[in-house]
Amino acid sequence: MLFVSHFSFAGIPSFFEGNVEDNSIPTIGTTAQENLEIIDIAGCSNLDQKELRTSDFGFADGVQDGSLSAENVDLSSKWGLPQGSVIVSVSGASSKSSLQLFEVNRNLPATFRFSGTVPVTIVAEHSSRVDSNLRDGIIALDGVQYVQTSSLPSGIVSGTEANNYYVENTTSSAITASNRLVWESQAAATEIQFYTTSVSLVNGIRIRLTPIICLDTDGDGVPDATDLDDDNDGIYDSVEDANSDGDDDPLTNPTDRDKDGNPNHLDIDADNDGIPDNVEAQTTNGYISPNDDQVDTVIANNGVNSAYPNGLIPVNSDNATTPDYLDGDSDNDLVLDSTEGHDFDFDGQPDNTYTGTDTDGDGLDDGYEHGTVDDGYNFNDGIDDPANDLPDTDGTGDVNYRDIDDDGDGTDTPDEDTDADGDPTNDDTDADGTPDYLDNTVDPKLDTDGDGVPDSVDIDDDNDALTDNIEDANEDGDNDPLTNPTDTDGDGVPNHLDMDSDNDGIPDNVEAQLTEAYIAPNDDDAETYAANNGLNSAYPEEHLPVNSDGDDLPDYIDLDSDNDTVADNNEGNDFDFNGEPDQSLTGVDTDGDGLDDGYEHGTVDDGFNFNDGIDDPANDLPDTDGTGDVNYRDIDDDGDGNDTPDEDTDADGDPTNDDTDGNGTPDYLDPGTDTLDTDGDGVPDSVDVDDDNDALTDNIEDANEDGDNDPLTSPTDTDGDGVPDHLDMDSDNDGIPDNVEAQLTEAYITPNDDDAETYAANNGLNSAYPEEHLPVNSDGDDLPDYIDLDSDNDMVPDSNEGNDFDFNGEPDQTLTGVDTDGDGLDDGYEHGTVDDGYNFNDGIDDPANDLPDTDGTGDVNYRDIDDDGDGTDTPDEDTDADGDPTNDDTDTDGTPDYLDNSVDPKLDTDGDGIFDSVDLDDDNDGILDATEDPNLDGDDNPLTDVLDTDNDGQPDHLDMDSDNDGIPDNVEAQLTEAYIAPNDDDLATYEENNGLNSSYTDGLEPVNTDDDDLPDYIDTDSDNDLVPDNNEGNDFNFDGVPDQTFTGSDTDADGLDDGYEHGSVDDGFNFNDGIEDPANDLPDTDGSEDVNYRDIDDDGDGTDTMEEDGNTDGDPTNDDLDDDGTPSYLDPEEPTNDAIVVMQMVTPNGDGKNEFLYIENVDLALNNTLQIFNRWGMPVYSGTDYNNQNKVFDGRSQGRTTINNEEYLPAGVYFYIFEYEMLNGQNITDSGYFYISQ
Repeated sequence: MLFVSHFSFAGIPSFFEGNVEDNSIPTIGTTAQENLEIIDIAGCSNLDQKELRTSDFGFADGVQDGSLSAENVDLSSKWGLPQGSVIVSVSGASSKSSLQLFEVNRNLPATFRFSGTVPVTIVAEHSSRVDSNLRDGIIALDGVQYVQTSSLPSGIVSGTEANNYYVENTTSSAITASNRLVWESQAAATEIQFYTTSVSLVNGIRIRLTPIICLDTDGDGVPDATDLDDDNDGIYDSVEDANSDGDDDPLTNPTDRDKDGNPNHLDIDADNDGIPDNVEAQTTNGYISPNDDQVDTVIANNGVNSAYPNGLIPVNSDNATTPDYLDGDSDNDLVLDSTEGHDFDFDGQPDNTYTGTDTDGDGLDDGYEHGTVDDGYNFNDGIDDPANDLPDTDGTGDVNYRDIDDDGDGTDTPDEDTDADGDPTNDDTDADGTPDYLDNTVDPKLDTDGDGVPDSVDIDDDNDALTDNIEDANEDGDNDPLTNPTDTDGDGVPNHLDMDSDNDGIPDNVEAQLTEAYIAPNDDDAETYAANNGLNSAYPEEHLPVNSDGDDLPDYIDLDSDNDTVADNNEGNDFDFNGEPDQSLTGVDTDGDGLDDGYEHGTVDDGFNFNDGIDDPANDLPDTDGTGDVNYRDIDDDGDGNDTPDEDTDADGDPTNDDTDGNGTPDYLDPGTDTLDTDGDGVPDSVDVDDDNDALTDNIEDANEDGDNDPLTSPTDTDGDGVPDHLDMDSDNDGIPDNVEAQLTEAYITPNDDDAETYAANNGLNSAYPEEHLPVNSDGDDLPDYIDLDSDNDMVPDSNEGNDFDFNGEPDQTLTGVDTDGDGLDDGYEHGTVDDGYNFNDGIDDPANDLPDTDGTGDVNYRDIDDDGDGTDTPDEDTDADGDPTNDDTDTDGTPDYLDNSVDPKLDTDGDGIFDSVDLDDDNDGILDATEDPNLDGDDNPLTDVLDTDNDGQPDHLDMDSDNDGIPDNVEAQLTEAYIAPNDDDLATYEENNGLNSSYTDGLEPVNTDDDDLPDYIDTDSDNDLVPDNNEGNDFNFDGVPDQTFTGSDTDADGLDDGYEHGSVDDGFNFNDGIEDPANDLPDTDGSEDVNYRDIDDDGDGTDTMEEDGNTDGDPTNDDLDDDGTPSYLDPEEPTNDAIVVMQMVTPNGDGKNEFLYIENVDLALNNTLQIFNRWGMPVYSGTDYNNQNKVFDGRSQGRTTINNEEYLPAGVYFYIFEYEMLNGQNITDSGYFYISQ
């Protein structure tokens, strides 16, 4: 468990003392016995795990009679803890002849007892040897649960009887495991006993302790783990935690509202608004300051200040979902608390602002601290009287951050956001430097339209004949158009002050009225305006705006008033009828009237010229046909009987770019384009039921997505070529005309050569198809063939199968992207001239003979699921399972398998005499094909949809090395020590075993060394040690670089790359590649446990390979601490930075022990620097080249001018940062705590 402090000073973590009287390390209880279940409590952290040695108790080596005993030995200094923290008693112990290690006598158990103020967890270990039919074990005398964590070899079993945890050898011979036998306590322990029934007199034991300490964030003497209010703000931790993890524990997954790294329960300002939570949690006038409690009082109240015996229930001023202490805008007035709570000069800007720095780590930003920035948890930050200590403009209601009307002028703060941008702080109507929401003297005489009637009483502020209440959507529900006004076009001018509310260039005054009944405004004087409350006398009654298309929006705020897909800003400004507006938006509004300069008919600075000079809209605005209405309100602009949306020929939603006759005038403005006859049959498209003469009526070829049952509007264009299906001879662009694909091959009917009279009589339908023709759907899926790119669903597209006449898997005719005659059939597919127009079947009068058909049975290829008629469906001939049967040619004769019914059915990949079709192990690696196939297609056939793990083109069941790591699958599938080489079987034996080598008659069950999802033969890192198998299995000189590497060539196509072949690169399926004895033939650095690619500790130095990744880049191969050319993970003799240890105790009392801070092996720490800080983060020592001799820290300060350098620092916990360089140049930073005791 990592120690993580929630506080920092100058970047240095702070340690909090649990008892302000004696500076002891904070714990949960007073003895270890009271702390049995604390290991997983949030806020508690583990110190370093350290082993107990016989020398810790003054015991001699070589005592084997169980007579070693000691009572209450204080070992606290091993971790730099105060005396009394960790106390150990021992009885019945023995000692090893050297190394200061413990042993246990077979006739006398060894007992260890633990007391003191700091609880400990235990790792207990027995020797790796267990004698035959005997037990070794431990007894948890305190009842604590243990878990056995070591890997047990075959023959040794583990068990539990009550509190007795043991391992037992169930064989008749002694067994030595690869590692010691280990148990770990699952809670803090107080008493454990070791025993052995070994044949030997003694058996080796080891015991390691991990002390547990706990934090006290607010320094009130109650550790966080039991403190109900960790930040002493009066709000219980359980209230400050959203409990998102559902465990009702505020210390786990705590809530951090302001994302500052301090969870709410450790943050005195949880919403970062600069107002302490203690203040925001209480009402302003009922505020109670915290008491100055003594430690005993705080402990008695479980960490809660006595001013709040039951904890505070946080105030919620705006009654929204969030209480004030978490609410960035407590009164919901659009001005943040961080402004209102700090704006003492009432200018709309806070005088204290956020800096992003929190020196004392209390959660209150330095910019908001009222006293020193390093005052720690000053719970209310000196705000003892919020009513007077915080800004209050009007002195009534409440302080500003809780007052909906800050200036007390009767207008709520949100309603003083004049420009409706959501920020009242930038609205200063009278420009006196004080925002309106803080200024109760704002000028009430503002008159936007200059009619002499102030906006405050003017019912039509922009004089457009629409009263302000109509132009306001009233989203705030206050029936006041001046508050939160609507701004439809988002130009910063609200509708009630905007002459052109939708920015289409047509004034609202014009759009609000009927064209023919338009009334221009009168030239009223001020007296008349005053009499009419600001409304022009031309409109004596409230004017309801016109809504031409009857949708949700009236014309003055509708961008397309007639809903004809051409915008009003085009139709209302296109005077030359070319589909482009002659006046367009510039984004500039010089006179601020809301009408863009690009649309102004007179001067751009004419102010509120209410109709912009459009006194006769019927004649002043564009009207192509002179009937119905002007264009922006006319659904048929050119009066040709075709509505404008229906003249969007290319169905791209824009009729302006459709000009069928190419005369420069778009169809929707050109009444001369209504006789269009696409297929040239003499019947205009407007009445032709089959516009492209493909025998499919237009209503069939239209998906009718617009629901109008009219195939000419919003028509379907399946292939996206710009030609709608009902005008497209080849709707799916596969080169086969729709007329052919719509009919059965054998029953195909060619079109008749009808004359115009016949076509007219049949409404444009060819007489060969007198009835509506339902298109064929060969594969029965959602799409009929004429719009299905793969009509038989065989994974080969129709564009290939319908055009591959030489049966080589490649189409002889391909898409060019050019369509000269515009019939929808690409030039690359035209059988005759590319400019033959609508030649309805493109000369394919007999599809059964005119289109490719490999087998001459079933159907032509594009509709045949088994193209070559060999009994194997085309998808099943996709050997490499890449979804493309065209690139699979097993016999390499140039014809893909799916078109080749002569493919050798006697293929024998591994050359064992058994054809693959019946061979259970096609690559003879000992792993059944059924095992090497995950059966993703569910057909229980390993030959279809095969797995190719390494993507080398060889499916696993045909691949000797499925993961491309250079180690054959036959080797990786078996245990190293139990490896069985394949036999040299003859044909009869292979036949008898269905292609399986007689060494593996039942097939191999592949080994999975690291127990992850993948067995070794398809796992690129079998031992999960960060070094891939292709390195560890090929690095014979142990330099971290493989001696054999991947080349990308596989001459004999056995799946084993040429770079890994041990013999000839062309030796075929040599099943184990000559690796007859993997234990000796493959690299094994330490010669123990297993070969390197399966050994988690390659060099056997006791440090796992992944732990020797010194630079933590995920690659242990580039870490060489002693710079000797051998990576650390392969170098058992290499020293590590673990050997450099900063001791945890300084006792400068003259007794000769721990007089200075001792650093073990400091001579290995090159170019070192040491810094030491006190609990407040202040430096007390800084030095370079520390050497345990003349450059040492002896407990006296060298860093603070306030402390005499000759005086020793007070007892307590200090923090160090030790930086140094290893022999190989690697930079190390070590940090932690130590204790000074007098």
